[in-house]
Amino acid sequence: MKIAVFGGTFDPVHNGHLTIAREAIEQMAFNRVLFVPAGLPYKKERKITSIAYRLAMLRIALGNDKKFVIDLTNANEGKPSYTFELIEALKKKYPRGTEFHLLIGTDNLLQFPEWLCPEQVLKMCRLAVFPRQVGETVNMDEL
Repeated sequence: MKIAVFGGTFDPVHNGHLTIAREAIEQMAFNRVLFVPAGLPYKKERKITSIAYRLAMLRIALGNDKKFVIDLTNANEGKPSYTFELIEALKKKYPRGTEFHLLIGTDNLLQFPEWLCPEQVLKMCRLAVFPRQVGETVNMDEL
């Protein structure tokens, strides 16, 4: 099984999130996209909407698409969400041999070396990087 992990605050979930998820399934043949809302994202400096409200928005936005699944692994509001812990938890939850790809935007790719335990993330999954804007590029020398 090939799974895309799409974490974020989803505050609010919007068409850009859905477009990236659909493109990921189409271009990379994922069996499903896990939408993993962060209860308490450690990098956010602004006040975020409650997890209950963000989950309700996600449920409405995702509709009945069986390839889009909400995963509650990081939904605990009292603890910061770290990607390496998320991937570790997912690897325990899913059958051995499941291939995980972390869906991120090019803006997050530039920040990836500053994440907590980026090397560990890369040992557990692959990155699937999507542009945030049409025509956006990344200078790989900046990483």
